[in-house]
Amino acid sequence: MPDTEMDAEISPIIMGLDFFKRQLEAVTAPIGPVLVLAGPGAGKTRCLTGRIGYLVQHLGAEPSRICAITFTNKAAQEIAGRLRLGLGPTAEHLTLGTIHSLCLQILRPYAKQMDLPPGFGIADEEHQKLILRRLRIGKFRTQKLLTLFSKKKLQSLTLLPPDEELFVKYQAELRTNRMIDFDDILVLTRQLLEKDRAVLEATQNRWDHILVDELQDLDRFQYETIRLLALCHRSLFGVGDYDQSIFSWRGADPNLIARFMKDFGITRPVSLDINCRSSKAIFETARKILPVGEQYPRREIKTRHVSAFPVECVGHDNDINEARWIVEHLQNDLAASSLKRGEYAILYRTHEVGARIEETLLAAGVRCQLGRGRALTDDPVIAQLISSLRLVLDPDSELEMERLAQCVLPPALISELATLSGVSLREKLREYAAKKTGTESKKCWRLHYQMANLRALRSRCTTLTALIDEILCLGVGRYESSLEKCAQLLIDPATIPAACELAAKLRDIITRNGRLFVKPARGLEISVKWLLLKALPNLHVEHLRTDSFSKKGDAVLLLKADSAIFGEAETIALSPSDRPITLLLFKALQIAESRQYNRAFADYVAFDTETTDKDAGACEVVELAAVRVRNGEIVGQFRSLIHCTRPISPGAFDVHGYTAADLAGQPTLAEIWPKFREFIGNDLLVAHNGYKFDVPVLQRLTKSWGGLNDVMFFDSLPLARWILPNGGLRLVDLAARFGIDTGRSHHALDDAISLARVFEKLQSERLRKSRSTCLNHLIDGVALGLILEGSPTLNAEAEAIFRAGSRRALGKDSGILEVFEREAKGLGITAPSTLEIVERFGGADLQQQLRQPGSPQDWYSDAYDRLQQLIALAEGNDLDASLRKFLDTVALSKSDGAGVDPDRVALLTFHATKGLEFSRVYVVGVEDHQLPGYAAINEDREDEINEAGRLLYVAMTRAKDRLCLTYCRERRGRPSGGTTFLGEMGLIGSNDKSLADT
Repeated sequence: MPDTEMDAEISPIIMGLDFFKRQLEAVTAPIGPVLVLAGPGAGKTRCLTGRIGYLVQHLGAEPSRICAITFTNKAAQEIAGRLRLGLGPTAEHLTLGTIHSLCLQILRPYAKQMDLPPGFGIADEEHQKLILRRLRIGKFRTQKLLTLFSKKKLQSLTLLPPDEELFVKYQAELRTNRMIDFDDILVLTRQLLEKDRAVLEATQNRWDHILVDELQDLDRFQYETIRLLALCHRSLFGVGDYDQSIFSWRGADPNLIARFMKDFGITRPVSLDINCRSSKAIFETARKILPVGEQYPRREIKTRHVSAFPVECVGHDNDINEARWIVEHLQNDLAASSLKRGEYAILYRTHEVGARIEETLLAAGVRCQLGRGRALTDDPVIAQLISSLRLVLDPDSELEMERLAQCVLPPALISELATLSGVSLREKLREYAAKKTGTESKKCWRLHYQMANLRALRSRCTTLTALIDEILCLGVGRYESSLEKCAQLLIDPATIPAACELAAKLRDIITRNGRLFVKPARGLEISVKWLLLKALPNLHVEHLRTDSFSKKGDAVLLLKADSAIFGEAETIALSPSDRPITLLLFKALQIAESRQYNRAFADYVAFDTETTDKDAGACEVVELAAVRVRNGEIVGQFRSLIHCTRPISPGAFDVHGYTAADLAGQPTLAEIWPKFREFIGNDLLVAHNGYKFDVPVLQRLTKSWGGLNDVMFFDSLPLARWILPNGGLRLVDLAARFGIDTGRSHHALDDAISLARVFEKLQSERLRKSRSTCLNHLIDGVALGLILEGSPTLNAEAEAIFRAGSRRALGKDSGILEVFEREAKGLGITAPSTLEIVERFGGADLQQQLRQPGSPQDWYSDAYDRLQQLIALAEGNDLDASLRKFLDTVALSKSDGAGVDPDRVALLTFHATKGLEFSRVYVVGVEDHQLPGYAAINEDREDEINEAGRLLYVAMTRAKDRLCLTYCRERRGRPSGGTTFLGEMGLIGSNDKSLADT
């Protein structure tokens, strides 16, 4: 094993990894400062992971005493995954994440010392823009100002007086809304460590070893904080490469590598000298554009990989022809290579270039993924959820109310609300909704109801999962999932004994850390395994092979009638009965998913009023009644007629029938109010459509006696709207639907009793609907399973799920067909072809139609998957702590970039490719106006030109086997400039044949 030999004593210790000589030198370096210079494809992640393994397994370091800092959360997750495989559960005790997440972890316990409110929030870019808009800054100046503010905080930039004044107001708005921004996380942490010696020493003593990935991507502020933390033990292991420094616009400085060597007395860094990724032709060509000088010495790096493909360079007259050529070339290569689509990447400087190519790929039927670095909050439903959760923690934040309004209201309506006289957004929503009619008025009422109900949900939910489920059922601005659209046809899985039994068995396997083997069933096992893994990520699922090892605690899933027993493994036999196997499994998975769903409101008081007239601003109450509910049962009543001074209008009399004579001699509201408050106690008050009338009336009339400011309300109308989107929503309509006797309608006590009974039914229906409509993102796998089972007839429920699942499977964001094709080929299964399945799903024409660019709803299920993962990571015993951890994670992961799908061609910007590799790479737009840019080339900005060269180098070295660079003479109808970099690499004029491996 040349150049990969390891010390016999070390080799079996470091998690079984195989290292090159220089990698081993870095991994096993003596404790102290270590610098590793690692070029592209040199195995830096393996080196960093190996170093942690060496510290733990060979030197006996405690994992909890190790801190590893990465550039992105994605990189942290990759390292965590590798460490879990090598170190097992102990890997969970490491501190692992970005510099922002590390600083936030340090800062939170000392919030009070830094004059921050406990539980402060993190302002993302949308919050920042919203604050500047409230300061009347136009959107065209917003980004420039935010850049200036960042430079002031991190680089001590002196602002002009007008900008300084805006900066002060911006900071004040942040603090008023109990928030800090991303730069504040770094600045305040540094200030904390520098001003409080005890905190610094306590923080330094938390870790014995610090490891830093991507040193070249740190800015000076981040580096200084890390240096401060490592001064005590000096066990600082840094990995970087000045040739890959491409983030100067974020403040990154490649010179910090030299600063690191000087500060820690490093005279000889370890240089990883073997590129394991790119072919010799690709790597040697890419290196020609790197700047060379005293500051950036050229390192000797060898490549072992040889490819039959030369580096290609192809020019075009315009970007339309360029896109067509790329798609044709890619399709030909796909056909010849039999590679997965995920092995192909098209890289470019700006998304504008990528969008043109995406259109051409989709038109040609090539599955692709445009990587825009999507955040969870780019999905409108999840953005609304996150804003709602922020309001749960800070219910009086006007900034969060405005953020939520942006999620659910049209921009024109938001602008109109800004002109109203109300002080708070809630007041403006009421003012607008009361004066207007139609759709816009309804939207304002719905938002008002949602914000008011959030307080009640926080008081009643005990887990993050339950809270999020309840918020999603409020339904403001929410589109219906495919299952919700056919909810009336779906059977509650909790009513299916076989599904309940199967769900219990699956949970038991997870609890005892067993494995589930799925026995072959002519392709059906592929769909079943896919469903299991997507729904139960903690369940270890494998295909059953002849050499599979089954032990006690494991189970074998038999599809269709089969009574085989496998050693000590439990046998779970599924065979068709009254419903297909696939549907039964799906129902069991829904039960497992919804096991934490419960009735949020078991104890409460339902109330109602009757009034003199319909004028909420002037009417008086003539009857007030309420019922106390415990565990769903009415256990107490309150009712009183009330003497009032305002005459009863004819319209009110027609409704409730009370006259002045009925009210004569009755107590006044002032006399009744203390008794009513005593009856309420600390209970939640439930009303139906009460925020529109009953609640404001009572608050107005009782304001001088303390009112209802300390009482928690929940309005059942949004819940009814979610459960019955097309049904009558009046209390009397709901009562009729549920078969509830309303007694004397429009008499307060009878209506309060009706409301309590209706509310119980609504809660039961919510649970039923939540259970039967959850896991909507799995319906494409269900549809595929139904085809593979060959079920001749389907009942109404199965037919509805099959139709919805078929459309999802044919859409551009599913991938289930590609997974099946790949798995079937790998397992050697005789199964229907992809073409046959597509035909069963509805045909190629429907597939083409569904794979066109669509709405955000098209990728909601993928976002929902990510959401569930973050919820699971944040869930804990304390709701507020879990909620804060969840929101922190969402905020810190906002700019982590786009993932790569193994079944789609990746379309990515150069900056988004760090850490990725592909067999085939197309680098598009290698022209001066793209790289380094018009201004840089014409004004000879040396630093920008050098960084552009490094950026192109990074893009080119993502390729393993085949690389093609393209350029145009015109892009979007304008001259594209020269081709300086192509000339430096000797590629211009070679056109398709150049620099073959020798």
